[in-house]
Amino acid sequence: MIDGFALSTDTVISQKIENFLEKNNLLKNFVSYFEILTAPTFLSFLQQEELKFLKLIQEIKRKPESKQKLLQKHQQEFFWIHNNYVKDDILKLNYFEERFDKFKDMNIKQRISEIQELPTKNIQKKAELIQKLKLPEELVTLLNITDRFSYWQDERKRGTFWATHYFSLFLEEISTRTKYSLQELKYAMPPEMSEVIEEKIEPKILQQRFEGCFIIWTLDNFDIITDEKIINEIITKEKKKEIEKEIRGMSVSLGKVTGTVKILETVEEINKVKKGDILVAVMTRPDYILAMEKAAGFITDEGGITCHAAIMARELRVPCIVGTRIATKMLKDGNVVELDANHGIVRIIKE
Repeated sequence: MIDGFALSTDTVISQKIENFLEKNNLLKNFVSYFEILTAPTFLSFLQQEELKFLKLIQEIKRKPESKQKLLQKHQQEFFWIHNNYVKDDILKLNYFEERFDKFKDMNIKQRISEIQELPTKNIQKKAELIQKLKLPEELVTLLNITDRFSYWQDERKRGTFWATHYFSLFLEEISTRTKYSLQELKYAMPPEMSEVIEEKIEPKILQQRFEGCFIIWTLDNFDIITDEKIINEIITKEKKKEIEKEIRGMSVSLGKVTGTVKILETVEEINKVKKGDILVAVMTRPDYILAMEKAAGFITDEGGITCHAAIMARELRVPCIVGTRIATKMLKDGNVVELDANHGIVRIIKE
């Protein structure tokens, strides 16, 4: 339901806002108005965790003897926040101890105030702009629905992280009772689990899948292609296009920044993103958060107002352009680009 709404209505809402502004001779303000009107009015679960951690630091400063107990409690509540679709990354106590050392010299009070005030400020700015522009009721309703769907998106991410943890425990138990490794089990399809339990699938078949596969899944059936030649034909088919110097998309977080392109195709590549790089992907996912925290900006092929990249960009306060359709095809690792989210344009400066 969330994806269906996002994929089909983001462009509709964008077009309606653009048409309204053009009709009222305000089109030059489209990008800044669009960001205000679509800004989330809630704290994401990552912001909630940061807020709790900052308050924990304040408590420890007041009562240093409580440090170990409070950090343990926080670890038990948030050990899962770095999980992804591939790995179950259980954060140990030492992670939060090291994080405490990094955060303790920050202006904690100011940062707490910034996070707490963010939803209220977004709500106020949005209400004032809606009143100022006298937006049609239909458009206001669509914006309110979009905000609710953004919240659901964030809750789904939280659920995904938890699900990864519990599914990993489940698969680890299956691994102890069968001939399959945990890695092999991750590439078994849900309808195949009865065959897995009975050990009817050869491990080499599952190994071929994580070396490279293409899945076609319909309502009634699925097929998995592991032939490298066919996979390469599918992947490269859309890449035979003329390279242009500019890429356009939807600005969902304002700003302008120049940086080196790092294209992420899988979560295993997140370590190649360094501080100040421009993260480029078909779409970002919860897997990519560690890389996104380092990047100076995001560019995606797909996505819209409620997509993961849009929410994270606003949360991290970095420029972001989504829905370019061709960024991963036109850009390469090492390209230097100017990400101008103030105008929805990506310019290739150096190839």
